[in-house]
Amino acid sequence: MGWTRIFAALVVGLTLFGASPAQAQDEPEPTGITVLDDTDVAQPDSEIVRDDETSDTIQGIRRNLLLIAGLSGVGLLVFVWHTSPSRRFRIATERARAQAVPRD
Repeated sequence: MGWTRIFAALVVGLTLFGASPAQAQDEPEPTGITVLDDTDVAQPDSEIVRDDETSDTIQGIRRNLLLIAGLSGVGLLVFVWHTSPSRRFRIATERARAQAVPRD
């Protein structure tokens, strides 16, 4: 029973660490005012800007969610295996047979 508590604590700890609100917050963007001269024509930039920081943040969140899903899936499989009625019946039958056999 001790390993199940350790496993549950590990899953809860990783879930809370991976989904903490502090990691989901963006850094504040600097505020400023852009002043255009009367001679400048106000045209938007036509360049495509690649934002690697946002992409890295999204990939980190995706990895955390996949880790949580994987741990939850493994935990579910262990739980189903451990509580399977046929397995528990087989183990109880083996224990009953072992206790019924007279030992010399």
